[in-house]
Amino acid sequence: MTMNDLANAPVQHWDRLRAGDLVSVRTPRGVSFHAVLDEIDAERRFLWIRRRGCSERKLIHHLDGIRVLPLDGAAGFTRVKNQRKC
Repeated sequence: MTMNDLANAPVQHWDRLRAGDLVSVRTPRGVSFHAVLDEIDAERRFLWIRRRGCSERKLIHHLDGIRVLPLDGAAGFTRVKNQRKC
């Protein structure tokens, strides 16, 4: 992502998101998947997600162009044991 892309990226407001929430993630290339919100910083600019069934976390910044939306009624999603790496 270039500096120009960052300047034009829509700012996300993650005020409703909480650690443990199940979220829908959509990349700028159109790839969509569900994940668990593992951690979010106090300023709501950075978050860590774990893709369902995976052990690795991914860091997302609010200007990355990745859309992260809560899936209603899915808070407290139970993590899968023996998760695979993705």
